[in-house]
Amino acid sequence: MAEDPQKQKSVAAAAYDYENDPRWADYWSNILIPPHMASRSDVVDHFKRKFYQRYIDPDLVVESISSGTPSRSSKPFASSSTSSAANDGARARNAGSTSRSSRQSAAAGSNTTTMRWDRQTIQFSVNAWVFIVAVLAIIPLVTRSLSNRAYLLSFMGTACSSLYSLYALYGLPRAWTMQAIQVHFQSIIATKDFIYFIYCLTFVTSHLCLKFALIPILCRALEHVAKFLRRNFNRSTLYRKYLEDPCLWVETNTTTLSILSSHAEIGVGFLLTCLLLVSFVLLLKLMYHAPVAACYHQSVWAKIGRTVIPLIQQKLARAINLAPNSVLHAIGSRSIEKAKRFVTVNGLDPQWVKIYGSYEQVVEDPSVDAVYMPLPTSLHVHWAVMAARNGKHVLVEKPAALDVGELDRIVGACESNGVQFMDGSMWLHHPRTAKMKDMFFDSKLLGDVNYIYSTSTTSPSPEFFESDIRVKGNLDALGALGDLGWYCLGAVLWAKNYQLPSVVTALPDVTRNSDGVIISCSASIQYKEPSAAGATTNAIIHCSFLSDTSMDLAMTGSGGSLNLDDFIIPHGESSASIEFTKGAKFVDLHIGWNVKPEKVVVNCELPQEALMVKEFARLVAGIRTSALLPDPKWPEISRKTQMLVDAVKKSVDLGCEPVYL
Repeated sequence: MAEDPQKQKSVAAAAYDYENDPRWADYWSNILIPPHMASRSDVVDHFKRKFYQRYIDPDLVVESISSGTPSRSSKPFASSSTSSAANDGARARNAGSTSRSSRQSAAAGSNTTTMRWDRQTIQFSVNAWVFIVAVLAIIPLVTRSLSNRAYLLSFMGTACSSLYSLYALYGLPRAWTMQAIQVHFQSIIATKDFIYFIYCLTFVTSHLCLKFALIPILCRALEHVAKFLRRNFNRSTLYRKYLEDPCLWVETNTTTLSILSSHAEIGVGFLLTCLLLVSFVLLLKLMYHAPVAACYHQSVWAKIGRTVIPLIQQKLARAINLAPNSVLHAIGSRSIEKAKRFVTVNGLDPQWVKIYGSYEQVVEDPSVDAVYMPLPTSLHVHWAVMAARNGKHVLVEKPAALDVGELDRIVGACESNGVQFMDGSMWLHHPRTAKMKDMFFDSKLLGDVNYIYSTSTTSPSPEFFESDIRVKGNLDALGALGDLGWYCLGAVLWAKNYQLPSVVTALPDVTRNSDGVIISCSASIQYKEPSAAGATTNAIIHCSFLSDTSMDLAMTGSGGSLNLDDFIIPHGESSASIEFTKGAKFVDLHIGWNVKPEKVVVNCELPQEALMVKEFARLVAGIRTSALLPDPKWPEISRKTQMLVDAVKKSVDLGCEPVYL
């Protein structure tokens, strides 16, 4: 007699490998039933047959669950010993992540659930991580840099989760032909996972930081985590005590979460549309009204200090406009009249540059990314700290501070608020400086440098000694040492790869004005620790407001010598030169040299101050758009230079006694 067809179909349904069919996991995760029923083996078997009927064999007849079926939630499959061997084996294979095999249950006699590294576990791990990171991004107590990183990582994690889900459900195209790829794309383009992937990709590749855009991400992660916990840990004491009610609430309110996500997505779409329209209007204004094309990232504003040093301010205002990645956005002064006068003198358009009559207004402007401060040194610590606390990146004129203690306060404020700090040593950004390092130091062309000589002198007008802030003890107490000696001491450190010396001693030729400010001094810097070749290094620096203009830097090594007479400000903006001599000896009778100095010319696309602004704006853009950390190199350079300035000042105050570092 022929066997009943329905019986054959039931056997086939029981023997089907549900665990390796990705559609089963998605089907089971979308069934809403109370937790106590989800643990019953007869309920699981019933929905497996329903799945088989829907996707495999539509002719299979599935009977409804009997209301009188006893509960087997405590030991599922414990009563299955009377079943046939085939059905027992099928249930052991098909239990998946929602139940255990009868043999494991009988042997263990406990309620623990076996965890396997399957698709559901991977999705749970990723989404649990996304949920935690997204919460960190939203919490207002978290620092700005950490919040920005968590914001990006939330979208990146959800994008990876969506891609993995698409791969698990739909796999790869059947063939890598245009037609097969098009068919595969059409099958996934309308899926929820693909929409989430595009949504996340939009924010990962954008510089926008919209915290409420994380609402759909949080809802999706919450649903995945709740379903997984309920399916796999519903017998855990910890779960029942703390997590059962929240997870059950999430699963019974999926519609509410979906509506919340949809409203957030609509709001994000509306806001992005408005931003695109505003950007388009601004682009049209720039195209038809701006004298030069403005760049994408408005990163720097010029901060006006005292009117007695207008050249520095005008120079940096020009540099900001020359740099391709920065825009002069605002001018701030102690009075609105002085700010307007600066705009007029420098030919700036008031329509494109905001004018403020106080420093507070500039620091509090939300559209300002960074500030440049040519203020008196005594005011640096107050305004730099305030700017950093308002999230502004700080480019400060040298000297950076009156002493290393004040500089540490500035750098500490910048680090704690995740903003970049840099001082205005422009010569470090000239391509000639990088050429010297590559040509002479990295290649050991000069050998071990054993002597360095550097000067920075100028002869200002008589009015300078009466009114300039650099000779006023209450405004800039470091005088020539801070204004000019900063370059010389920085050059010595640069030549020694920023290794601190052993001893610093001021030379007796110190000159002070009536206010006690140093207007001329010299110092000896000694590196007593020998190099690998056994050589020590000595350096002499001289800075003065009483001599003719000089900007010399000479370095002598065991293999050659190098000379510059314009190392701070090159003779021309478009190029700068280096003179070096290698293997020099006297000819017979010592009436000449056997070689002449060689000259190397280095071209420069932009003035060095514009290159400094360009590098500063690049660092600011990386922090804003890519969640990078501030570059610690520049604060470290400033701090070591400040330490040498402090050492020379201390030696002067001690009557030219040596100061050991």
